[in-house]
Amino acid sequence: MSFFTRFRSFTLGLMLLPVLATAQPGAVVNDTVIQGPNYVNDIWYSLTTGNKTSQPRAAWDLAFQISTRSAGIWVNTARGMRLYEATTDTGTFATLSAADTAGKVNANQALWNAETTWVNGAFNAQRSSTDQFDEGWGQYDITVHEVLGKRIFFLKLADNTWKKIWIPMLDPKATSQTYYVRYANLDGTGDTVITIDRRNYTNKNFAYYSFATKAQADLEPVNTSWDLLFTRFNVASQLYTVAQGIFQNDGVTALKFAPVNVDTVGLTSATVATFSPAINTIGWDWKKTNAGVFTLEDSTTYLVKAKDGSIWKIIFTSFIGSSAGRSTFTKQRLAAATGTEGDLSRSLNAVLFPNPAGSSSPVNLAIDNNANLRSLNLRIMDVAGRTLRSSQLELNNGLNALSLNTAELGTGVYLVQLAGDGYSQTLRLVVNR
Repeated sequence: MSFFTRFRSFTLGLMLLPVLATAQPGAVVNDTVIQGPNYVNDIWYSLTTGNKTSQPRAAWDLAFQISTRSAGIWVNTARGMRLYEATTDTGTFATLSAADTAGKVNANQALWNAETTWVNGAFNAQRSSTDQFDEGWGQYDITVHEVLGKRIFFLKLADNTWKKIWIPMLDPKATSQTYYVRYANLDGTGDTVITIDRRNYTNKNFAYYSFATKAQADLEPVNTSWDLLFTRFNVASQLYTVAQGIFQNDGVTALKFAPVNVDTVGLTSATVATFSPAINTIGWDWKKTNAGVFTLEDSTTYLVKAKDGSIWKIIFTSFIGSSAGRSTFTKQRLAAATGTEGDLSRSLNAVLFPNPAGSSSPVNLAIDNNANLRSLNLRIMDVAGRTLRSSQLELNNGLNALSLNTAELGTGVYLVQLAGDGYSQTLRLVVNR
């Protein structure tokens, strides 16, 4: 039996999207993003407008996800910060001291931000794969409808000083939308409680906090106005060494071609179903270094579907490393924007049921296509963002539904992502065997 089957009386087929129709490709444009010596700046970049928003990486230590669908908390590990679990006994916050770090802050015990998804920061690294209410740092309580902190952490700052830190609560209700954060020095001094109100960061992906300034920071542009983030991050496959690279914005998908004759790559090279939502699809390895000298990977190009639905072809042409942090590339628009970027949850309501899914129960996916979209890409991912299944859905206007066969999925938590025409929505699916 196929992983997806049709739901009774609905004509929802699965097929690869045909070649996209578009006007003649746009002109090839040369552009450069400069992060500065030692890559001191993060740059948010728009493919459509070419706008660049620059912020010093040292301006933040923690980043709190604003989306109401998740509670991700990132650590600025590229600056040398490290996060470790201290204890699950949250009643001991006041008494935890430097002596308690013994055996708990070794290199192999560090917690890391995910590289493939914005959902999992270092504070979420211990999220259970079998509990849909587990956020790693805290547990969603279905009685009070709050995420309650269940772990205290040791945090090494970029200046090699240490904090103990606990997130007692995230109140996700519309009347609050607030993270509560408590931190102190290991000797107990500087005991501080801060609140991060997500309502103050409308249309942003993250709110930022700096221990140096003891203040919140609103650093990024509006999340519909950028596509790529030129930054630095730790790479798991390279023993968590720091690399310069590129992350895609939430909802921006990309596809890598290599090795290939780059002149032959266009819209006929792939269907939308092949585009990946993994935020590190471009990543760091489009270049390589030997004795500090960078060269570009031969015969490599990328197709990127931007926030506004336009599709771009990107070829990197030069890279200068830590002396300038300079990335030069060509971009060419292959397909025009499909419309104004919007929130799928407002115009295309999707729901999974039953959820959790039992051992024999099919899972129904109902989609109310009020946006009149022609198709959607559907991906089943694990909580680390790895794609397990991918299919292209053709949609009718109005109500659509299909039945998901979960027989091939083991017990655990999965992400069901719908994406297309600049819209995206991610649903959690729990499978109990």
